[in-house]
Amino acid sequence: AGICKALPEYVLKLADLFWTYTPKTDKHDFFHRRNDIGQYFDMEDEHLQYFPASSMKTPIYWLLQTDVKLTVDFILSFTNKAIHAYSISKLDATTINEIDIFLPDKTIKQIISVRIWCTYRGTQVMPHILESMHMALEKYFLEIGKYCENNVLEDWLIYLLQNSISASITAVVVSIVMAYPEKTFNVAAILFKTRDLYYFDTVRRQLDRSHINSNDLLGRSFGMNPKNEIFDNERAVANKAEHRVHTLESIFLNYTLFRGGDTTDIVAEERQKILYSILDEYYRKLPEESV
Repeated sequence: AGICKALPEYVLKLADLFWTYTPKTDKHDFFHRRNDIGQYFDMEDEHLQYFPASSMKTPIYWLLQTDVKLTVDFILSFTNKAIHAYSISKLDATTINEIDIFLPDKTIKQIISVRIWCTYRGTQVMPHILESMHMALEKYFLEIGKYCENNVLEDWLIYLLQNSISASITAVVVSIVMAYPEKTFNVAAILFKTRDLYYFDTVRRQLDRSHINSNDLLGRSFGMNPKNEIFDNERAVANKAEHRVHTLESIFLNYTLFRGGDTTDIVAEERQKILYSILDEYYRKLPEESV
């Protein structure tokens, strides 16, 4: 943590150097054949040194606390590079899709699959570094979200959306919106306009349930590895966060039916109008009924 605070730029440069795959120049290619998930993301083989994934497993969480802008930009750049490599690989070729995110001033494209969307939850097979990076990003914004002014938190979330080609970052944004719905309605309204996000976040919720239950069973059966106890405990606490039970769809419904204590009737009505207009647009795009 001390090095991260004193030399954040150098720590990030080293991280990029050691985490990004470097082609080997040795003529004996046989000895450099890879059989790990990292090869699909243009990342080095982790050799299990970053297992299990956790927000505390890499320097990213402490770097966010030291220089949030510098670290967020690194996360975005590194993730964009990794997900682009994954998208052009043969892995999941039939399940990768491209979606539109409708920002106020422009529409951007993002790459999505179940594997991508669940990166921050660690329920799919992904490079542990990438998972840990996303877990740290979520942890940081969940913590500062308690104290942030609404506009500051929303600005950060929109910044994440508009600078990512990966829906893995959007999944983290959805998590923050679910945790602080009264603070982030303007961001939620952006997310609600992309139909595919409802499906992927519902899948995320289902995978969360099975993953947490299986981890609890394994923990009771075999006990925790003492070397990983700090990381396992961190994930156990994260898994129990109250907003995990929600999905993007349930948050949409909650906005239409309920309002927070600080939300006035006028604001609640304005929100309903926006939500109904989003629904109207979905209905407008439905094919006409056959006669």
